[in-house]
Amino acid sequence: MRRSTTQIIRAATRANIDVDPHRAKVAARLLEGKEPVGHELPLLLTVRETCQQLGLSRQTLWRLSREGALVPIKIRGVIRYRRSDLIAFVEGVQST
Repeated sequence: MRRSTTQIIRAATRANIDVDPHRAKVAARLLEGKEPVGHELPLLLTVRETCQQLGLSRQTLWRLSREGALVPIKIRGVIRYRRSDLIAFVEGVQST
């Protein structure tokens, strides 16, 4: 990526206060050529975090869960999704 493009993207993410800090961090890591996802994420994600990471609606996430594509776990009645499951799901979708 050209240096000027990198500078523009960095300036845009810094200037936009509506940018999610995590997404800005991911963008910065991508620009540096580093691994963007997985290492910053917690081991377990909430339903909201899972939807944000995959860019899905809650309804689509529930549908994927019903189909067995993503298996939620319950901890004291609270639903969570494993980070490793999300990564495997995305890699599986990309390879088909």
